Amino acid sequence: MRVNQLQPLLDAVEPRFDAVDSPIDAGHAFIDGGEAHLSVVTIVNETVQLLVNASQMTQKKAFMFVNHGRLYFQNRSRGKK
Repeated sequence: MRVNQLQPLLDAVEPRFDAVDSPIDAGHAFIDGGEAHLSVVTIVNETVQLLVNASQMTQKKAFMFVNHGRLYFQNRSRGKK
């Protein structure tokens, strides 16, 4: 059988579909994301906290370095190495 012979047979079996309106608007998100607002105050606060923590760590390391140097020179003046 050729395609042109099958086509009339299949046309009789072809179902008819009616368009159904969707209950959901496809233009809007289906799942609500909640309150996902970008807060400038939160970003600034976290940035300031990061800078404060970094400066405190640097301050602590500088103190340890100075203290280590002081102990090193005290031991050298006493003749210890």
